[in-house]
Amino acid sequence: MANRLFLIHNNHVDDPRINLALEEYATGHVDLNHGYLLLYVNRPSVIIGRNQNPLLEVDSAYLAENNMPLVRRISGGGAVYHDHGNLNFSFITRFDPAYLNNYAFFAAPIIAALKGMGVPAALNAGNDIVVDGRKISGISQYSNGKGLLVHGTLLFDARLDVLWNALAPPSDPMASKAVRSLRSPVANIVEFLPSDVSMHAFKSGIRDGVVDAWGGDGSVYRLDGHQWDVVDALARDKYHSWHWNHGRSPRFSLVLPGRSDTGPFQVRVVIEKGHIKQVAIRGSFPDPEAIRGLERRLIGCLYRKIDVERVLSGIDPAPCLGGITRKAFVDVLVRE
Repeated sequence: MANRLFLIHNNHVDDPRINLALEEYATGHVDLNHGYLLLYVNRPSVIIGRNQNPLLEVDSAYLAENNMPLVRRISGGGAVYHDHGNLNFSFITRFDPAYLNNYAFFAAPIIAALKGMGVPAALNAGNDIVVDGRKISGISQYSNGKGLLVHGTLLFDARLDVLWNALAPPSDPMASKAVRSLRSPVANIVEFLPSDVSMHAFKSGIRDGVVDAWGGDGSVYRLDGHQWDVVDALARDKYHSWHWNHGRSPRFSLVLPGRSDTGPFQVRVVIEKGHIKQVAIRGSFPDPEAIRGLERRLIGCLYRKIDVERVLSGIDPAPCLGGITRKAFVDVLVRE
């Protein structure tokens, strides 16, 4: 793969926003004459693919109730759940067309390490690592034209009940160009291990297996203070931001039902680049022209509650919406 394999030390950080920023920084700034392996564990969180819409992938209320961040990564693929029972691996190397979409090449040392622990893992046609047909790892990749990042998950002993609750897709009708996650049966690796193994020992086994397969002496690459400052700034400005994690979603439309004193109504809304591009409110309302004015006011607004509430501040929509309050209307219009 490269002249030498280094192990990137992440200072035991478990914040998914910092670890994703570290991956992106390394892909663009380390010496790509060498290869790198990064292993890390995140606190409970949901990570969606670059071209996904979180409204199609997660139970937002469940994430909010459990203080679970949603973060968009730079690679494609589907939504995944992370917690302290999930080990993440990242390979970083120079870009080479031979490596592009060559998931088998990067999965091979992981599979070899798992087999060395007694886990009969294999790569399926969907580029997932499976055991007995159940998924234990998903892999995706990203290239900036100079470097290549190939990363994946390893469900070691994750909370699968939380995984399914967090990744529960919504039932609202939505049209979207976003990539939908494929729901697959999953399993924890601990089910297949012949004896009890801690996460620390498991991580060491994966590390040693990759080093044995690709050579090297396990040398550690540590970022200096300036490099960490850049990573922290990237995490703050990008991976903490609503504009990246939510506003980056591909164009989508929603048909949202509501009810006022005059009966049921619908709001049809089109969102593009995080902004409301089209909105149509349909129902039995006493003043259609006032409804059109409300629609015009909403065009161009960011599709999040705090911004819609700001745009509607100072007006009382109840007379034209059949008695519904501003807060109730915002709750109908904006799904977060």
